[in-house]
Amino acid sequence: MEIERTIITYDDFPSLISKFVQFIKKNNPDSLFNGMSDQDIKELTFGENVYQLEQAHYASHDFLVKIIDNKLLFQVQYDNTTLEVGYVPADEQIKSILKQKYKLSIGFIGGKFKKIVTDSNGQESVQQFFEPITLKLVFSYKGPTPQKSKETTTSKTKSTEYHQTIWMRTKRLLTVLAIFAGIIALFLIILGLFVDL
Repeated sequence: MEIERTIITYDDFPSLISKFVQFIKKNNPDSLFNGMSDQDIKELTFGENVYQLEQAHYASHDFLVKIIDNKLLFQVQYDNTTLEVGYVPADEQIKSILKQKYKLSIGFIGGKFKKIVTDSNGQESVQQFFEPITLKLVFSYKGPTPQKSKETTTSKTKSTEYHQTIWMRTKRLLTVLAIFAGIIALFLIILGLFVDL
């Protein structure tokens, strides 16, 4: 099963994102804008938005997660500093999931993106735009297996027992009829022998 939540971010979130993008540019620049150049976007896309952080999805080990004051807090280690990213309210469903085995991923929605723009002369160019960034949190976990009620199990058991009883009685009746038919056939054969004499 999966549940999604939007992380409520703090006021300094934009500066954290800037630092994060700088870190990616330095360490993994091919992941920005899906590694596509403006020319790639012209040739390979058909008007869809190509987001700067589209491939930026992170698992739980990238974040420190803890509950304080009924908030599930998300922190990240950066430059030997622990930074607060945001939180989701720790409702009963979240608390229940945290007690079992789960996987956690966090993805970026929105932010800077590029797309093809056509001017009045029909010339295409790739331009950059921006929309507010949100962080989407996804918990993946194995939900509880639905328990069958005792009534359902009992009624199924009774139904099975009833059908087995009917089948057993039918088999007995068929056996008795077969024996009876054999006796009649034997009687007729013996009677036929006496008539011939």
